[in-house]
Amino acid sequence: MSRRRKSPSTASKKLKVGDRVRFKRVQDEVTGTIVEDRGPLGFGGRQIFAVRALMDIGLEQVIELPAELLERA
Repeated sequence: MSRRRKSPSTASKKLKVGDRVRFKRVQDEVTGTIVEDRGPLGFGGRQIFAVRALMDIGLEQVIELPAELLERA
């Protein structure tokens, strides 16, 4: 049985609660803070995070996003 190695980009992208992140929303780039690690959920066990962000309309929201859509801010 062989072990699969994580690619360097995946290994360095370990996100955790409290990290500042950014993500695309329509045409805007939004910055927020991870408030919860929801774990491996959904199709294929994708890592899901709850992110608190100030949206363009001035309303603060908590939204759930997969890790692959987030990058450190």
